[in-house]
Amino acid sequence: MSCLTLPTSLVLVLLTLLTLPGCAVAPATEARAATFDTGADPAAWVPVPAGDFLSGPHAERATIERPYEIMRTPVTNTQLAAYLSSALAARKVRVDGQRIVGWYPGDVFRGVRHEQRIDAGDYPHFPLDAPMARVRVANGVATVTPGYEQHPATHVTWFGARAYCESIGGSLPTEAQWEKAARGTLGFRYPWGNDYDPKRTNGPADFDFDRPKQKGKVDGWNFWAPVDAMKEDRSPFGAIGMAGNVFEWTGSWDSLAGTPSEIVPVIRGGSFNAVEMELTHRNVGLNPLQIDLRLGFRCASDTPPAKP
Repeated sequence: MSCLTLPTSLVLVLLTLLTLPGCAVAPATEARAATFDTGADPAAWVPVPAGDFLSGPHAERATIERPYEIMRTPVTNTQLAAYLSSALAARKVRVDGQRIVGWYPGDVFRGVRHEQRIDAGDYPHFPLDAPMARVRVANGVATVTPGYEQHPATHVTWFGARAYCESIGGSLPTEAQWEKAARGTLGFRYPWGNDYDPKRTNGPADFDFDRPKQKGKVDGWNFWAPVDAMKEDRSPFGAIGMAGNVFEWTGSWDSLAGTPSEIVPVIRGGSFNAVEMELTHRNVGLNPLQIDLRLGFRCASDTPPAKP
């Protein structure tokens, strides 16, 4: 991973919304979420075999060298809250003002052109005062807003997502791992095939800040849908929710579009208010400290990880 300077002033980014494809997010409140259960177990993992698959917008052949597993759904608020409580108790993370921070070992600095530093130190993982976050922390214990237990965990920085995955013996998926798990081996544009179907996922066709969801829509929520409501957004390998609901961090880094001097993490997938996001689309406009109500993550592993 290339190095990147993270000055103290960037901490302010934690309280701002980042720019991602789709409409701008305005402050809003939604009704209490309803319980939804389709049997899509958020604790389950799905295996993805080694071998070739079709990658990118031109369906070029790529290869995954080793088989791996990936979480069936994004990490949920329940899973994140359990991790934060445990990590705080074990002093693996700590509260620093209005954020939770944790140790990052830093990256090797080679001193090549445009390379900047990420030194060893504490980096923000999760904010304590984000209005739309559905996980709250008080007295060292993290809890979930009732009704949002099975919704995807959001407002987690790249450093926080990485730490969560490491805590269960996994890692953030590489971009190639994420794409193969989402598209299968035939290069589908969406997890289910090549034609967009708004009834299959929590995407822009049923998103509106100004009016309640209509009956018959895929989820019935103004923002996130529960991860177990996304069973129709299912990839050939059984991974759920990769075309909509929330964007997802990966473990891969690349040059910021139009700014070769900055190296940033790659984001994949679609969100509840993004345009119809083909699985070939990649976002490289985010600083690893940034948070957003449209951004979540899932973990991968080359070996069966411990389940949270």
